[in-house]
Amino acid sequence: MARRIGATGVRVPGDPALLSAVPKPPKRTAGEPRITPEAAAQALYGLLAAAAAAPVGHTAPARRVRFTRPRRRNW
Repeated sequence: MARRIGATGVRVPGDPALLSAVPKPPKRTAGEPRITPEAAAQALYGLLAAAAAAPVGHTAPARRVRFTRPRRRNW
């Protein structure tokens, strides 16, 4: 990608080769989970219950639109 951009002759500030760079995946470390699965499940259940109980409202009331025939112009 960087070569194609450079071949167009445009001026690019910075290093265009960074557009094609693929980051290395982070090293995995075996460690304890930050929270217990039970706490995560309870938090998710609370989130879903709150979302289900929240009323759905519109930001603006709906407007009625009247469909009429176009006016005839007398020119």
